[in-house]
Amino acid sequence: MKIRKTLFILFGIFLFALMLGVGAGLYYYTHPPMVKALIEKAASRATGASVSIQHLSYSLNPIKIHAKGISFQPAGEENGLSAQIQGFVADCALNGAFGRKTLVFRTLKVNGFECRVHKGATAVSKGPRSEEGPSF
Repeated sequence: MKIRKTLFILFGIFLFALMLGVGAGLYYYTHPPMVKALIEKAASRATGASVSIQHLSYSLNPIKIHAKGISFQPAGEENGLSAQIQGFVADCALNGAFGRKTLVFRTLKVNGFECRVHKGATAVSKGPRSEEGPSF
């Protein structure tokens, strides 16, 4: 009886987590501006730069992503790398057997890519090997 009750509780927790995940997925699917903000925040954290996207649209069947006005700027008043992309279009597909799906980019088009290194930016890592210079 005790094992049955424990399994029932674990199954309930699993169902709740599954419903929460499905609900979050549906929310983001129906609210593209929230996806844009989520992508901007994640890219900013990953790159350490300020990332902004002027326009983002996507579809799931077929999988297509369109973005316009993507810009990467150094955070704060720092010198560093900045980049602008005027247009980005990706046509994707999920290939493979169930449970082993792989995202495949059929076409990837980037229009108007511009990259600049601002005064004072260096390519030397500031990690533990910084006194040795670049590894290449």
